[in-house]
Amino acid sequence: MKTSRRAFLARLMTEAWALARQGAQKFGGNAQLYFAIALRLVWQDSRPRTVWHRGLGNQFVLPGIKKRLAPRTSKVKESIVDIDKKTLRAIKKECREMAREMTREHYKLYDDIWWDRIRIDSALYDHGKETIREINQRMPNLLTHDPTISPLDIVSERYGFESTSALVEFLLAYTPRGPVEERFFEQFLAERLGAYETPATQTEADEVPF
Repeated sequence: MKTSRRAFLARLMTEAWALARQGAQKFGGNAQLYFAIALRLVWQDSRPRTVWHRGLGNQFVLPGIKKRLAPRTSKVKESIVDIDKKTLRAIKKECREMAREMTREHYKLYDDIWWDRIRIDSALYDHGKETIREINQRMPNLLTHDPTISPLDIVSERYGFESTSALVEFLLAYTPRGPVEERFFEQFLAERLGAYETPATQTEADEVPF
């Protein structure tokens, strides 16, 4: 992936996490709970848009206008007919690389914690055996009885969680990477293919909050 593209994605992730933390401070909970919607907002605000006007064609506009094209992943098949196979393969390859990079950034905190692991102790048992069992199912080999590994309270402090409960809530929110990467890929692909859509397949829609 080009350095400029990597820097652009890194900036998006930084802004999304900052927005997610603002949401957590204002409404409570962990920033991870707000990250998905924060990333969608940051992504949409970072992309220019074109809007179809009758008799004028596509008008190139910056984000923040009152009217914008609604993302329509269902239009992907209609757009493909306007692109040769070589170009389509190149677009898909780039979108896949972007999706993988975004997924890596999205799961970075999980990976860091998973690498350090967490020792099972009384503080973790306070959250219940069922909680421990569910964490083990979602993130195998994360929890251990190894006495050389840091316990829950130390890990939560190390990674900036407000409490052990916030860290446990974060771990329970873990989801498999595959579907997340696919959602990123479909979003990027829809954005790229939108430029190849014919006016007949474009739709004018009122601005939505996400």
